[in-house]
Amino acid sequence: CIESSTKVKGALCESSKRTKFTDPSESEMISGPFKYESSMWEERNLKGKSTLNLDVFDQTLKSMSEDLCDMGFTATVFDENTNQVYQNTVGSIYTPLDETGYYIPDGYSPETEGWTGDTTMTVLSNSKVAVAISFLASVVQADLGSLDEPVYLTFPEFLTEASLAGRITPRMILSHSSGSAEYNRNAPTTDPYYVCKYSDKTRAECLSTYVLNDSTMKAEPGSTHSYNNVGFDILAELIVRKTGLDNYGEIFRQFVTEPLGMDSTSYDCPVLKSTSEKPHMAWGLCSTAHDMAKMVQMLANKGMTQDGKQILTPFHVQQIFSHGGGVAVNDGPYIFGGLQPAQLVSRCYARLYTPEELGVD
Repeated sequence: CIESSTKVKGALCESSKRTKFTDPSESEMISGPFKYESSMWEERNLKGKSTLNLDVFDQTLKSMSEDLCDMGFTATVFDENTNQVYQNTVGSIYTPLDETGYYIPDGYSPETEGWTGDTTMTVLSNSKVAVAISFLASVVQADLGSLDEPVYLTFPEFLTEASLAGRITPRMILSHSSGSAEYNRNAPTTDPYYVCKYSDKTRAECLSTYVLNDSTMKAEPGSTHSYNNVGFDILAELIVRKTGLDNYGEIFRQFVTEPLGMDSTSYDCPVLKSTSEKPHMAWGLCSTAHDMAKMVQMLANKGMTQDGKQILTPFHVQQIFSHGGGVAVNDGPYIFGGLQPAQLVSRCYARLYTPEELGVD
């Protein structure tokens, strides 16, 4: 299965689903594809080395901005030793956040000038990478839980070992294979989950009613890949319970933004109605281009900041960038129904195929 899906272009592969969880403390319990891809990590790095002409890159960035009517762009480049070798902002036009509005269509003001690398922006699904970092740093590395621990162990008041939803694991959530229901963030006043989330009810109440509930599950946990934002909210409650700290925003600050010096990054993002107490984990982060570059640099430096702070171990960085989907159907470079490459959801791919290569019209 691994051979065919790895070496034959366009090959698809399915195996029997793993449903039996044997040891909640077994943090090394990982899928066959993950083990294979992990063993290829250093080889990939060697074969993936490339050169970049920074003068050409800079000119390309400027040309792109000019073609888009002086749109503002900020780019940062690190060399193979994770030293910053380029950082520049070109253009000026952007749409400022309107904190009196909400997301799309009224969360962004008309175009104006003034974009810089320190302009606050919504990073949307790039938030998912931040979630993976915070979970690994605050829970897994602290031996408070593992990627493969089923959530019924954390939520015993409404889940049991026999629950379908109880078999969800953090790895499934992070790889979009939890099988939990998805809801419509664009309908905050009518969608049942978001109405609940924006009410006075607790996060646990909303999760137990609409997400961690066998009656709302869309698939058996681990069986199918389907892009899912709401599932990430499970990790907010799980991380708070595991660490015993007050709220997820405080945990995120303590384990991620403060040690990385990301002073302008927070889940308190009014335009997305995201707060430290009730964050939209998968898409609710506000940050800046300069701040986000610090996160990328840490990951490239095997979990360490330039001044020597160890945020993640190299092994856990490797887990973020390795295949985590196991044997889930629709798993691989394409998880949006087989049509759209998912390049922003905490995963790294050794290969990406076009729809034509996969035989999709």
